[in-house]
Amino acid sequence: MNTLSDQSPALLILSVLRKHSDPSHLLTQEDIIARLEEEYGFLLERKAVSRNIEKIRNAGYSIVRASKREDPEKRGGYYLDLSEELTEAQWKIILSAVSSAGFVSESEAKEMTEKIGRYVSEATLENLRSNTVVRSEKTQNPEVIDTISELGRAILGRFSIRFRYVDYYWKGIPHYHRTKEFRNVVPCATKWENDRFYLIGYLREDDILYPAESQRTEERLFRVDKMENLLVDESKTYDLSRVDTEHFADQKIGLYAGEKRLVKCAVNEKGLGMVLDRFGERTNEVHVGKRKNDEIYPFEVSFTVEVSPVFFGWMTTLGDNAKILAPQSVIGAYLELSRTITRIYGE
Repeated sequence: MNTLSDQSPALLILSVLRKHSDPSHLLTQEDIIARLEEEYGFLLERKAVSRNIEKIRNAGYSIVRASKREDPEKRGGYYLDLSEELTEAQWKIILSAVSSAGFVSESEAKEMTEKIGRYVSEATLENLRSNTVVRSEKTQNPEVIDTISELGRAILGRFSIRFRYVDYYWKGIPHYHRTKEFRNVVPCATKWENDRFYLIGYLREDDILYPAESQRTEERLFRVDKMENLLVDESKTYDLSRVDTEHFADQKIGLYAGEKRLVKCAVNEKGLGMVLDRFGERTNEVHVGKRKNDEIYPFEVSFTVEVSPVFFGWMTTLGDNAKILAPQSVIGAYLELSRTITRIYGE
């Protein structure tokens, strides 16, 4: 098979086809010649276009020539077939993720979008941009991408890390948690949830890593966009084989910081959907049954959560679509929180 090395006309034609062509936007030989001259100042005679296109094909690229009969504009022409690469819908998902992710800074999102443009036609990129809503609340931390890269290296090598943690940004100025001292953490895994990127790790003190079965609850969850000045310590590795990161992430990222309890609720059809959306349909997390002679709440669901104000806040979003049935201690705590809120605002 031929390669495209040292074949400058072929490389330039490939660039033109990638940038300007797709099944809905065909380029004639004249179009290609004009683009080469306009964008690269490269002059190419007409008969050399088909010869160089053949070199591109021999290098493994699919260049399709559509006849006038297949072309709605009756011009015919060429386009670069990218059907074996990511589809427009798949690029859409990636671009939407970049645009909506709160942990990606505005400048980084813009740069990543421009890089995506190298792999799709201008028309496709414009379509992707015009149909994508950009999240307005972006992190102000410019180190996020580098931090994610270093975290990957540390997790793979089972190294510990040191970093400073930011409580919040105000007008671009970081305000640090307690002091500016570094935290020592052994990273276990990262997880993306609710448009945020999280690190799951264990605090390290005097080179001791508290294992999963230890009585000490030293697991920690950190938002990656709040981590600054990260340093990887390669002097020692740690055994993470006993760490259940998936379970920890499920508990801590969503409904966290409380005692684990099996909660039973009566729900209507809408409430059932909201519960399943939150916990998923895995049978070890949610158990669903039907209630007899109850038209208001025809279903009964049970699930294990860490009972906390965060959980109660989520229950509040269900409104009258759900009602806690048991245990009574959870009902009492929920009512007490409601009474506290009522007292704050006045009855």
